[in-house]
Amino acid sequence: MQVAVNKGQRYREKLKAEGRCPHCGKLCAPYYECEERRAYKNARRRARRLACAPVAPASGQWIAANLNQVIPSYTTRVDDARRQHRKRYQPTLPIPSDEMTEDQLIQERAGLLAYCPMTEDEIDQILMMKRLIFWRKKVLADPTRCAERWLAGLVVREALSSCVADLHECGLNVGQIVAMLRAPWGMVRYYWMKREAAERGPTSGGKIR
Repeated sequence: MQVAVNKGQRYREKLKAEGRCPHCGKLCAPYYECEERRAYKNARRRARRLACAPVAPASGQWIAANLNQVIPSYTTRVDDARRQHRKRYQPTLPIPSDEMTEDQLIQERAGLLAYCPMTEDEIDQILMMKRLIFWRKKVLADPTRCAERWLAGLVVREALSSCVADLHECGLNVGQIVAMLRAPWGMVRYYWMKREAAERGPTSGGKIR
């Protein structure tokens, strides 16, 4: 049975394939809609939770019409990264970047960019961290390379600490970082919680050493 598709649906699918917003036509990849539209929908959702009337734009902010109350739209990079993808899939290939072909490397970068908005330097840092993790796995699996095990563990721990801290600032949780780096869950969770404790400050209850 063939489902009928109207002109509007075809138009939206065309814009989506081109990486453009279906409402205004602006470039919005890797998101489905442009930043302004996402801000409006987020503000409208928060207004419904607060039992406010429909929101209206005013000086770059969103105002609830009946209460004259500013509704935050939560369109920062951190909140977009936390909310964008909830799919359970691995954004990176199960091989290090130095063993990839050119097409695979392009696919790897596109997957990382679609998973979380990042700069080129941040993507290079993630690819390097992933290479170190795969190198550590090879060293641990090879019984003839016992002398390198301590060095592999030390290098990965030092690099992973700063990498997890940077990804934590982007708003990614433990599972997303594990999926991105193909890293051990326990190590990522330790450094992620260590970063959380550092942000809470010395007044928090427990310490992670």
